[in-house]
Amino acid sequence: MSKTNMGKVQTYNDLASFFRNSAAFLKQAEFQNNLFWEMFNKFGKTGKPAWVGNVFLDGRIAMSGLITPTGYLL
Repeated sequence: MSKTNMGKVQTYNDLASFFRNSAAFLKQAEFQNNLFWEMFNKFGKTGKPAWVGNVFLDGRIAMSGLITPTGYLL
C-alpha cells in the first residue's frame, strides 16, 4: 500500500471563513471560478450551502467545492 500523502479536506461552518481562506486560491483563476463569487453573493442573502470545503495537498489548496442546498456540487 502506498504511503504517499493523499491530501487533507478542510470543511468550514460558514461562507465567510471559507472565502477568507479560499479567496487567494479562487482569484488565481477568477474567470474559471466566477460562479463561486455569484454563489457567495446569493448565499450571503439567502442562507448557506449544505457544505463548503477545500482540499489541501502539500499544505496548499488544490481545489475548492461547495454543495448547494439543492444538491449540486460546485
